[in-house]
Amino acid sequence: MMHKMNSVHAKKKVRQYSDEYLLFGFIPATHDERLPFCLLCHQCLTNESMKRGRLENHLKAKHSIHVNSKLEYFKSLKEKFEKRSTINSLFSARSASKDRGLEASYEISLLIAKCGKNHTIGENLIKPAISTFLKVVLEKDDQDLKSMPLSNNTIPMENIISCAADGAPVMMGKKNGVLKLLKDDNPQMLLVHCVIHRQNLVSKKVSPVLNETLNAVIKCINTIKANAKCELDGKALVSYLADIFEKLNVLNKELQGTNMTLVNSKAKIFGFISFLELSQENISVKKFEQFYWLNKFEVTDATCLVIVEHLKIMVSDFNFRFSDLKEINYPSWMTQPMLVDLSDVTMEYQGELSELQNDDSIKALFKIKRTMMW
Repeated sequence: MMHKMNSVHAKKKVRQYSDEYLLFGFIPATHDERLPFCLLCHQCLTNESMKRGRLENHLKAKHSIHVNSKLEYFKSLKEKFEKRSTINSLFSARSASKDRGLEASYEISLLIAKCGKNHTIGENLIKPAISTFLKVVLEKDDQDLKSMPLSNNTIPMENIISCAADGAPVMMGKKNGVLKLLKDDNPQMLLVHCVIHRQNLVSKKVSPVLNETLNAVIKCINTIKANAKCELDGKALVSYLADIFEKLNVLNKELQGTNMTLVNSKAKIFGFISFLELSQENISVKKFEQFYWLNKFEVTDATCLVIVEHLKIMVSDFNFRFSDLKEINYPSWMTQPMLVDLSDVTMEYQGELSELQNDDSIKALFKIKRTMMW
């Protein structure tokens, strides 16, 4: 019995890559070395497939013409794959020097702050001193020094195109809030209120009838569990509340995560608004299939009216709070970089997008990750 319990809780075996797998066209995946990656179809298999037999079967089933290919052929494929153009190499190489300058600026500013000196000493003394040292001692050009911002007004306000913030008064204040002051200096700046915060505010807006029902549930939940015969008035309303809050919780989780972008957030929010509008029509004609718990009860006309009214309030509140998000139009090359017509793209990005559209490795990456490849 103990042996069975130990086997259940035993850690799952993680298979490791072996150099001999290259003979079947496989290398370890760049994002996770525990996964085998096919050099022929750019497919990433599971760790369970990290076996000689399974990798050989993949080669025979999907790439039969390469079954008898020599190891040198797969080595050349591996070398070509490792030298491929990547998103980082295309877009970040030119900014490497600026990034180092920005990092140096931060470190010097930190030293100035620790010494309790006025920040202007960086521009008036430290920067000229470094320039003199480079020219006199090292006999080097101080061109890169110009990319190191140390002054209070290095970044032009018109270069700040957007700013996101939570609902704190110091940020959102209409008179002296940070966003208000930024907007005064740059009227074209896009200001975005935290998407998740606004979604939470919408979920809290409940009509008096539903709020009374919700409070009754909260106060009486222990009594209801203790007494099976206790019947709560408004079972249908309680069921509806359970359903709608479950859907709001799902939406909230979908809006979280490091990989969530403003593009994805907009799609989630306005997709949910469309669902609420459709639900109004369905509930008006007593179609409750989209609401699991509500569908289990007989719902009166009066209850339907309460629910429809609440859905209308939510739609109105969502549209009001996310009106700025609705007005944002993203360029097509952000979501469909492989399909966009280069003639419709500004000259600034045509060259880089042309490289993207003709790079097979990036095409394969886009098929797997879509916009997450950025």
